[in-house]
Amino acid sequence: EFAMNNMAQASALMGLMLLAVIVLLWFLFRSFSAVFWPVLVISFSAFWSIGFLSRIGVTLCTRVSLTFMLILAVGTADCVHVLSAYMLYRQQGHEHCTAMQKAYRKTGVPIFLTTITTMAGMSALMISDIPQIAVFGLNSALGVGVAFILTIFLLPVLLDIWHPFSKKSEKTLKLKQLQQKDAHSSLLQKALSALPEMVGKRKMLIVICYFVLFGSFIYGTSLVKIDSNLIELAKEDSEIRVTYKLVDENMMGGQSLEFILDMNKRDAFKNADVLKTVEQFTEHLHAEYPEYVVKTFSLADIVKDTHMIMQEGDPAYEFVPNDSILTAQLLYLFDNANPEDRRNLVNDDYSLSHISVQLKNKGSYEYTNFFEQVQKDLNQQFSGLKVNYPEMEVSVTGQLALMMELIDHISWAQIQSFAFALMIITLLMMVSLGSVQAGLISMVPNLLPAFFTFGVMGLLGIPLDTDTLIIPPLIIGIAVDDTIHFIAHYRDAWYESGDVNAALHSTLKEVGQAVTFTTVILGIGFSMLAFSDYMGLAKTGIFGSLSIVIALTSDLLLLPALISWLKPDLGRAKYLAVKEAKQAKNVTGAEPITSVINDKLS
Repeated sequence: EFAMNNMAQASALMGLMLLAVIVLLWFLFRSFSAVFWPVLVISFSAFWSIGFLSRIGVTLCTRVSLTFMLILAVGTADCVHVLSAYMLYRQQGHEHCTAMQKAYRKTGVPIFLTTITTMAGMSALMISDIPQIAVFGLNSALGVGVAFILTIFLLPVLLDIWHPFSKKSEKTLKLKQLQQKDAHSSLLQKALSALPEMVGKRKMLIVICYFVLFGSFIYGTSLVKIDSNLIELAKEDSEIRVTYKLVDENMMGGQSLEFILDMNKRDAFKNADVLKTVEQFTEHLHAEYPEYVVKTFSLADIVKDTHMIMQEGDPAYEFVPNDSILTAQLLYLFDNANPEDRRNLVNDDYSLSHISVQLKNKGSYEYTNFFEQVQKDLNQQFSGLKVNYPEMEVSVTGQLALMMELIDHISWAQIQSFAFALMIITLLMMVSLGSVQAGLISMVPNLLPAFFTFGVMGLLGIPLDTDTLIIPPLIIGIAVDDTIHFIAHYRDAWYESGDVNAALHSTLKEVGQAVTFTTVILGIGFSMLAFSDYMGLAKTGIFGSLSIVIALTSDLLLLPALISWLKPDLGRAKYLAVKEAKQAKNVTGAEPITSVINDKLS
């Protein structure tokens, strides 16, 4: 019931998140078409990908909400970059068709590259042997791919039918341009225009500050622990959490554990030495682990109770006798009273039994350490029986132990998938940007927001769980989008001018606005999830929105500072050599792939 309520609430929060995006798109563009068409493209992408997987029989899970968030983030970013470029060219006086052509020529290649890198990164999650993670990766990659196709083929058609600039607005714009030809630009543009000079003067200080911050996040990551407490994923005053607390404090505990005792010898559990060992072990559990153990139950308890009853209920006889003949007689009464109940506790030949333990609710980190310790205690307590029972096998098991092992396996599988996705994205960035140096530089502002979640949670002592572990790959998928737009525009401007400051100024002026818009939209959109009663989704909203802001500052401050300091060539020397060779020979050579894509998109 708790899980179903969470899914219903997640659906409502997704709607609230979409509403926030709609409001912000209107605030930024002040045009109904600039709001309606991007939302339509995003909705088509999400429903098509989720619907397609459902149609072919793939079982979807609660991570569908995270898939929708990624599609919303990437799809919104792509549409905002296109619309921002389009609006900029319209404001410069270009007609609709020309502005559309220039906008897609400017943003087409970066959108294509972000789609490829994000799809590759999310597809890397499919290597996981956990179906939920694999399906999340497949669904996300498919959704991002569909969003790209619709942005390239459907959005321009929709904008041609109903575009942001009507004839009335065009006349108003031209009038304003005549009246305010020398007017100052907007506050945002002023700030973006001032950034290159500020960054150029303080580039070393900015780089050092960011790397110190990065180092603190790495240190925080070393402190983080993986701990999934299913009950603590509910808010403090939620019904299920209050109920578990009541059960732990006043009843038999909310969890259970089993110790399997296989002696591999007939009538072993009629032997007094074996039953005494079971009795001593259960007493040891109560004495050593009172914070975990509520109650234990075993065949030894049956013998103790029967022994006391046979002595007219005298509590002094509530123990396992040292005589094996007597213990066998006491068990004979138990066996004949109800054979079916007996089979729930010991098998027919008395070679296999178990100890049931009722536990208080804890997290997977505490439980895992507890299970490891009690396994050692179990081996130590039963080691004296090895002489008479050389084939004896004793182990910790039960639904809880298996669940905790599964949760930890899922967590480490997600970390491995994230590492693999990071490697794939880095390689693709190097290839797509045509430079190892550019690829490595572009990954720095993407790693910072990804490790922000790990670092802050480690420094604050907040444990990672299976939900928060999905934030870093989600954030990298979003952050790499803006970074590629920035690097791609800078490279074009750098190729043409050969002036780092001029190229940075042009990039921040054109791309900076779109990057800021997408951050504001996605940051506020993600923050809507913080209102969820399910802490896994709430933490995704809180840390996700903060990570997106970190990604923005990295793109606007750290990335320009690195470029201004290192002055990477980005293949400009080769580009100029090829250009000069073509001009000298007056022949047409093979066009670079980016030029081909640009021409096709135009």
